[in-house]
Amino acid sequence: MHSNQRTINFGQLSLLFDKRDPSVQAYAERSWFEEFNSQFYGHINQYLSPELLVDVGANYGVASVFMKQAMPGRQLVSIEPNSDLIYFIKTNISQNGFSQCRVLQAVVGEETKESVSFFINPRGSQDSRVIAGGQNWRQIEVRQKTLSEIIADYNAKSAFIKIDSQGWEQHIFIGADQFLKSSNEWLIKTEFAPDWLVSQGTDPLGFLTYLIKNFTVAEFPARYGFEAHYTDLLKNTKINLSAADRFLDYVVNLNRNKRGWVDLLVAPLT
Repeated sequence: MHSNQRTINFGQLSLLFDKRDPSVQAYAERSWFEEFNSQFYGHINQYLSPELLVDVGANYGVASVFMKQAMPGRQLVSIEPNSDLIYFIKTNISQNGFSQCRVLQAVVGEETKESVSFFINPRGSQDSRVIAGGQNWRQIEVRQKTLSEIIADYNAKSAFIKIDSQGWEQHIFIGADQFLKSSNEWLIKTEFAPDWLVSQGTDPLGFLTYLIKNFTVAEFPARYGFEAHYTDLLKNTKINLSAADRFLDYVVNLNRNKRGWVDLLVAPLT
């Protein structure tokens, strides 16, 4: 192993990281071990049986590997704009013995473009963004693809999609519209962080309203508990349009300086 590399083990899985990256420490903390040990991905495999797994904003590919461990027979595409991380994603997939996997360096957005700017945060790879969030962020150029285009490459009718894009989510959903309207066999887990949404030019209430009007939306719990089931969350804790402004206020106040965030589950309307 190179002196700048670090390994973190999750059960039998061995994952490689760049130890110079301040974001890496987060992967050694409890929340990622909770995700590894939860039944969430197993439930998706059993009840959704997706043809395709999509990891948008893969970072080091940790969620990609967790998905493949629970759903080894499914195709996977891991998408990450940061060129520094592509080697690690490919290594973490291959060294754990997974096949039917593709790693794509791209921004996912509203339309296909040959080149768009992407900015890498020197304080940690987990907070890199399409629109820079500070000075001294390193700029790279990368292609942009739509989620509908990516899924169409696999001719998939069903999919589980994880989105973590530091506030770029609305652009990803717009570019996914063709697929989301053509199928009712999909589930999305996406970050909802109002402060980051604003940083990427999105009105958080407008985006939340769009989601609620067009899809079934529920808050994903910080811990997917022992008796949890995602179908129950979508049925019993669905967010109604009349509660959108109150839900937004709740989210922003979950952290200091009104910078709270949650994960959302998004599914077809029922």
